[in-house]
Amino acid sequence: MLRAYVDANQHDWDLWCTPVEYAINDSRSAVTGFTPFELTYGHAPASQLDFFVEATLASRRGRAKGGRGATVKKGTTHETARQFVRQLQLAREKLLLAQQQQIAQYDARHKARSYALGDEVWVDATYLTQPGDCGLHKKLLKKRLGPLRVLEVFHSDRQMALPASDRGAPSAYRLQTPKQ
Repeated sequence: MLRAYVDANQHDWDLWCTPVEYAINDSRSAVTGFTPFELTYGHAPASQLDFFVEATLASRRGRAKGGRGATVKKGTTHETARQFVRQLQLAREKLLLAQQQQIAQYDARHKARSYALGDEVWVDATYLTQPGDCGLHKKLLKKRLGPLRVLEVFHSDRQMALPASDRGAPSAYRLQTPKQ
């Protein structure tokens, strides 16, 4: 997040640490519905606007009563503790619900596949270095190789028939999520 605020020369990064930390700790989570600060301390952090509003209200109360405004009690310690426990329980419930939804979404998209000899697959080339890649920018290289024919099936690896230009590369690859 600091990257969005720092100058091009990156000499002022330390000036942005506190505002960025406040922004992160005061951002409400889509999953829990609470900010990290609320889950840690049991209440929302005070902002500059809160201090301004409180001072304005105190001065108005003081004018109406003819003296300094008295501080308003916001609840007892027991009420605050109960609210804090409720927030944590609600956050846990929401996190468990979100985890279950994420598991269901993952399972719906990822199915175990089996491959037979002669099947054609695409191989993820993100971490593959091929002959002729030297000196090229990685972001411009192909993301996948294929279609490659399966020559042999091992427990978790498949051996592919490579094109003639790739004969220097190994022919057995671990396929985590091959594309058909």
